[in-house]
Amino acid sequence: MLVLLTALGAWLGFANPLLHVPAAVLAVPLGLAWIGLRAVSGRRAFWVSWGAALLGTLGCLYWVAWPVKRYGGLPWALALPCPLVVGGVLALYWAVFAWAVHHAARRLSPGWLMLFAGVLWTCLEHMGSYLLTGFPWLALGSGLAEWPWAIQPAALVGGYGLGGLVA
Repeated sequence: MLVLLTALGAWLGFANPLLHVPAAVLAVPLGLAWIGLRAVSGRRAFWVSWGAALLGTLGCLYWVAWPVKRYGGLPWALALPCPLVVGGVLALYWAVFAWAVHHAARRLSPGWLMLFAGVLWTCLEHMGSYLLTGFPWLALGSGLAEWPWAIQPAALVGGYGLGGLVA
């Protein structure tokens, strides 16, 4: 259930051609944190949230195979796994979030845990724009771009800071 909540939040919250519900993006950090809090171990939190994140990122990045084939000149056999590879790498950041929430929940009060989660989300999104893929897509704040009133705090805290506030 939590896996589907997270995946649907990513698929519906970020722009897609079929249906875009900006508020659904809130289900991504909520679902991941919930997975982390309910997991019996940090390892379980990591892998379950990675699976949820992979489903969500695949729903958002399915289109990557086409430009890789068309403009990269790769055969379909190599182009089709590209969304899976890119989504799997991006899912690592979301899995680290759930893993860290799992461990932090044992040591922090609820108020400090929320602050920790927001700061952690901001740091992970920022790191995602440089480490591993350097592919800064699917930033949480970008899911709210359809609502200009919702992205106004980005003028003060930046796009990644907005993601942390949402988380």
